[in-house]
Amino acid sequence: MNEHLLKQAIHKDLHWIVNAPSLLAEHPLLWSPERLKTLDFQSISLDIAALTKAYQGKLGHYFETLVGILFATHPDFQILAENHVIRDDKTTLGELDLLVKDTRTDEIIHLELALKFYLQVPEINTPELAWVGAGLKDFFHQKLNRLYHHQLQLPQIARELECWPSGLPYPDRHALWMPGRLYVAEHQPSEKISGSVIAGTPWQLNPEAELSYWRIAPDAFTDLNWQALKKADWLRNKPETDGNNHLPAQFRIPGEPMPVYVLPAQWQTRAHESITQYLATL
Repeated sequence: MNEHLLKQAIHKDLHWIVNAPSLLAEHPLLWSPERLKTLDFQSISLDIAALTKAYQGKLGHYFETLVGILFATHPDFQILAENHVIRDDKTTLGELDLLVKDTRTDEIIHLELALKFYLQVPEINTPELAWVGAGLKDFFHQKLNRLYHHQLQLPQIARELECWPSGLPYPDRHALWMPGRLYVAEHQPSEKISGSVIAGTPWQLNPEAELSYWRIAPDAFTDLNWQALKKADWLRNKPETDGNNHLPAQFRIPGEPMPVYVLPAQWQTRAHESITQYLATL
């Protein structure tokens, strides 16, 4: 992607990040990016070399890079630490995503970042287990429990172990920023998005979360006018075509406003097997 097109993509991604609804319903432990919306994205100075590398790398790192740009540019915030590893002697306790100072209030904010995409598996008796990653290696509720019980508690854990970094102020508050997208099975009513509490956390799914759908690939899907999206383009549904149709993947399908997850034929069967295996470990 040339520099001009990359700048356009980054400006659009910044706009998406501050406007995308959280995957979780409003709660005191969730970050609201309302103040970041006041930035003029077109005037933000960009390190094109660093952003090119981030754009071509892992989606989570690209997201964190863009969030860093937002806080570094906004006059109301000062970044105190990014991706700061917390250690107790030689043991790594975890990593702080962001520590920022609100210069209007002098509040120190510990912010955890998570850009997530989960698919709902139909016909699951335990609704909170129905949300899985496309690769069937993680569950939404597991991720949320890790964030709530460990990542957001990391400063407190470090203070109790007397290993909070001496050069950093201790945060006044902790918050999670989790935009993303949820996918239901094709033709499934969106009303099935449940607002029930995720067990082990105080959070609920947000009924206003960005929603699309997943479908099983037709036998001749390579002949259709579908474009596989690079991960960096999952946000905007405006593709730089990936050039391959390896499944599972998100596709831009003409006429669809959101990316559509296209899955291999046996995906739902394997998803049920993964959930059954997980339940057997409880």
